[in-house]
Amino acid sequence: MKRCVTASLLTLGLMVIACPPLRAQSAGDYRTRDSGNWSQASIWERFTGAAWTAATSAPTGAETITVRSTDSVFVDVPVTLTGRLINQGIVHAEAGRLTIGNGGVYQHDRDGGKIPIATWSEGATLHLTGVVAQAPANRNQPYYHIIFETPALASNLNLGLDNVTIGGDIRVLDTGTARWYLTTTAAYDTAVVTINGDVYVEKGAFAVQGTSNAYSTFIVHHYGNIIVTGGNFSISRGSQPGGTTTCISTKGISPLPMPQPRALRQRLGEQSLYLQSKVRSA
Repeated sequence: MKRCVTASLLTLGLMVIACPPLRAQSAGDYRTRDSGNWSQASIWERFTGAAWTAATSAPTGAETITVRSTDSVFVDVPVTLTGRLINQGIVHAEAGRLTIGNGGVYQHDRDGGKIPIATWSEGATLHLTGVVAQAPANRNQPYYHIIFETPALASNLNLGLDNVTIGGDIRVLDTGTARWYLTTTAAYDTAVVTINGDVYVEKGAFAVQGTSNAYSTFIVHHYGNIIVTGGNFSISRGSQPGGTTTCISTKGISPLPMPQPRALRQRLGEQSLYLQSKVRSA
């Protein structure tokens, strides 16, 4: 029995923001010196403004915090992140322990690995920077904002979103030589995504899906605008037997941007497209 995969792209809003993956350290920043529990001061170093020294207390979550590639940190106490957590290693959190607060940023600065299970508050951001060939595990979460800034991306990858709502914007700043997909699903199955904000594409390639699985359906409920200033935005990619349905419902009515003709070139056997939102180039 065929199930309709509903991917609701109501607000694919990728707002372009300049958030460089690399930054100079500032006084008060933390980084790991060893593996262990978050609450252990002994696993942390703190930058004084001139040098890294042994920390006397664990970070509160308001700082810029880097977990280095050789280290693993277990979040053993409740932490609300309102600063930036740069994960180059492993951060593990049980459900309910880690909250990404308003203005807080979790930056996944490595290939593969996993995104810690977290509560994503209004104004929280997932910032992907270090992915090259393998998407992180635990990526199907209800983020608020998402930023794709992966200049070394060399393989087409997907976020695997399903039955989640993205509360804010999606911003595509760089996808290297490859493409990011919003979602995917198995044959004869359905994936549904709701986006409440805007989708901005500045550079790189972004599409709803690129599955090769037959008779799959994607429905995106999108309540914002799709604004493309560079790169490529596509409703669907891929080639599979039997046909796949991609339905995008968006708010408002506006033609697709002229620089993006590929957005209308459906490669799948069966396509349904509902454009009811503003799609424009800025």
